[in-house]
Amino acid sequence: MNNENIIYCIKETIQDKNHIMENDIISNVFEIDGLLAAQINYAENYTVKDLYLIMDYYQLCKRKLKKTDLIEKITYYELNPENSGDYQERIRLWENIDELKNHSFFKKYILFNT
Repeated sequence: MNNENIIYCIKETIQDKNHIMENDIISNVFEIDGLLAAQINYAENYTVKDLYLIMDYYQLCKRKLKKTDLIEKITYYELNPENSGDYQERIRLWENIDELKNHSFFKKYILFNT
């Protein structure tokens, strides 16, 4: 009876480790998907000038970088959990600028292009 309990516990531990490994794999797949989605979004919807503005906002070095290099730097910065606050703030501020640009009164005062 005691041997069965030990065997049962070992099997349960192995199953838990496999489950944890599966969760890690799924998490990594979502991270890769998020990275690729962000890179495609920047490649398709942003100009180099737009990317330079984002690089300036994050105070990232942008010297002599091609568009693909800019996109890579931005996406790695934004997907780093340590920078999530900066990323959320940038998104919020960009949305505020767009809202002001579409407002009948403020649109004549907003010169910033997002």
